[in-house]
Amino acid sequence: MARLSAADRQLAHLTVTDAVMTLTVTLPTTAAPAGRAQWRRVRLTAAIPPHLHGRPISEWHLPTLVLDHRGLLLRCAATEAVPAADLTSGTTAVGVDWSPSTLGAAAIATHTPEGLVSDYRGWTYDDRGLGIKLARLQTEGQLLHRKAARLRRLAATAPPEVRAQLDAKIAVLDGHRTAVGIKRAKINREMAFHFGCQVTDFAAAAGATVIAVEDLTTLETRGHGRVNNNRAAQSARRKAVDALTHTAAGVGVTVVSVPARGSSALCPGCNEPLSRPGGYHRAWCEQCKIGGNRDHVAAVNDPVA
Repeated sequence: MARLSAADRQLAHLTVTDAVMTLTVTLPTTAAPAGRAQWRRVRLTAAIPPHLHGRPISEWHLPTLVLDHRGLLLRCAATEAVPAADLTSGTTAVGVDWSPSTLGAAAIATHTPEGLVSDYRGWTYDDRGLGIKLARLQTEGQLLHRKAARLRRLAATAPPEVRAQLDAKIAVLDGHRTAVGIKRAKINREMAFHFGCQVTDFAAAAGATVIAVEDLTTLETRGHGRVNNNRAAQSARRKAVDALTHTAAGVGVTVVSVPARGSSALCPGCNEPLSRPGGYHRAWCEQCKIGGNRDHVAAVNDPVA
């Protein structure tokens, strides 16, 4: 793998003409080049995929070159111009609430002359078991970290021959922990983009122009503090927001962040505290006589915020 993103124009240069990408790279002809004569320019060409034709791409960035059994693969990023959205022009919005039982839930809210209207029958994301895999890998990674930390404490006061054995065990544990982290990153990315595509399709089918997503960094849970709350916001949900923003922009839907405090505790109609007649997952407002799934009610609150 060769990452060219930090290379200057003297080393690598990229041009795009007529749906063909041309990459010019200066490579050494010897293991330790001593002068200009031992460098040579190599030109690589690649066709731009058809789904990118006609897109308002203003700039192509230097790719990452990957060599595998299929040949040379160019992973290239691009800067695309996205028109500024008018948040006041739309009448329908989708709210996304982060759920403790699954990654998230969504509900539709429509602005009418009488006010905001919703049927409170939203959509709940099915993570296809990926959330269980993430929890298992997280537990495994924490266990490996604790084992390595204990061996490091023992190695600090151990004799030289014992310390060498402990260092070898620590290296094995660190390798396993790195592999677990790579697996978690792959699952996080897969789940984030699957969630983003599902919510985008839900919003497009409802004719929504705005998707309101809770910003968990604004929520300080009682007794845990901002540090633990920020860690939760930087896990799969943080990646899901980035993926949702990317996929929604492709269909002209804008993603905005709203405060998370009180979204699942207050009624979206009268702003009074909700009761829980059917347990944690149900919500009911005695004054407005409305309710339903707790996550769907919270998702209706997000566009209101």
